[in-house]
Amino acid sequence: LIICAVHILFLFSFVGYVFPKKEAKNKTNGDSSSSDSTYFISMGKHVCLLLFTFGVWQFIWIYKSTKYTNIASGNEERTPTAALLLSMFVPFYSIYWTYKTAQKIDSIAKDRGIQSDLGTLCLVFAIFVPFVPPIIMQGKINQTIIGEENEPAAKNDEESIIIALKKYQELL
Repeated sequence: LIICAVHILFLFSFVGYVFPKKEAKNKTNGDSSSSDSTYFISMGKHVCLLLFTFGVWQFIWIYKSTKYTNIASGNEERTPTAALLLSMFVPFYSIYWTYKTAQKIDSIAKDRGIQSDLGTLCLVFAIFVPFVPPIIMQGKINQTIIGEENEPAAKNDEESIIIALKKYQELL
């Protein structure tokens, strides 16, 4: 009983920390909508919450990430509350949820021009090491929110194309 009480107090102490006010700093660049910033979670905080809240944070995260992935185009909208309750009470639903959510994150990333292929990887980890997929998926969510692209690689590709065209021009 004491452990449950401490656990609940620990959880409530993070509510203000985990769910920032709407006036919170926008961690995104100008490319993403400002509502995306509420779904940005620093990886250190995310990993600590996953490890030290004994699974409670994972349920909160399931709710938040289900809400975020509803912006994916071409997919049916899922109710965050239903996903949360099914994850809590239906055996193995969290594995299915992890797979489908990873696919939606891939879809969002591809819409924003970011390479992503999380579905199978997260499915395998969800079966064998269930605390790893939330870390991988949140990392990709953060990447899509910030809009990190491999711009240096793209610039290098453009430069190599220009160099190749100059060589071909000299050959002519």
